[in-house]
Order: sequence, then C-alpha cells, then structure tokens
Amino acid sequence: MSGVILRAAGRYLDRISPRIAAHADLGSALVDFVEYTIEAARREEIIGLLFGSDEELAGVGLAAGTSTSLFEIVTEFLRPIFTRHWSCVEPGVSVDDAAEWVVRTILSLLTVRGPRERSRDGLRAFLSRFLLPAILASDHRRPV
Repeated sequence: MSGVILRAAGRYLDRISPRIAAHADLGSALVDFVEYTIEAARREEIIGLLFGSDEELAGVGLAAGTSTSLFEIVTEFLRPIFTRHWSCVEPGVSVDDAAEWVVRTILSLLTVRGPRERSRDGLRAFLSRFLLPAILASDHRRPV
C-alpha cells in the first residue's frame, strides 16, 4: 500500500512540476506549492492520505516510515527550485531544512483546524508572512 501512495505522490509532483518551476522567484514558487498541495490533498484522497499522522497512516495499512518518505520525496522535488534560486535563501538554511519546514507547514494547515478559514489571498498572505521569512533572505522577502 505504501508503494501505491508514494507512486501517486510522485505522479502528483511530476504533474505540478512545470507549474512550480515556471515561477520567477522562490517565494511565489513555495507559496504556490503549499497552496496547490493543500488543495490537492483535500480534493484527491490518495494525496490526502500522505499528509496524515503516522498513526493515521498505520490505521490505513501504510508502513512505518511512509511519512519520512514523504519528506524525502518533497525535498528532492524542491531541491532544483532551491538550487535555481539559491541566492535568495537565507544564509545558513539548508535545502533539507527548508523543504522540511514546507512539508510541516502543509501538514499543520491540513491537520489542525485553525481559528479561521482563510481565503486564497488570505492564505497567500499568511504564508508570505510566516513561512517565507524562515527560508528567504531578508532582501528577497515581499508579499506573494
């Protein structure tokens, strides 16, 4: 079962790769990736399964380590995007840490109901304010 889910994740990332790669700057690429992935996880059950807790994954028969594989897959997907925009990344931030923070942001937004529903623009503003400053160098931060 884990293999099926992870292959579906790979197909999803292949499908959105041109969309994310088309962004001229790292901030807009990351915000779009998070926003689009949240939408996909809510729309496509198999993508949504990936973003469950380890206990939820085990409950549907997924092997231990599936969530670790998710982090690895997303890191490798984002690596070329970070590499292309490396001068925009905050000094001292690694690709692995930045990608982990992106995945943890997605997990939180999907699994923890917040105090308010955000519109598309509201979510983009929220991500620009709280996700991007942890990753982008200060001279590359601007609202997306």
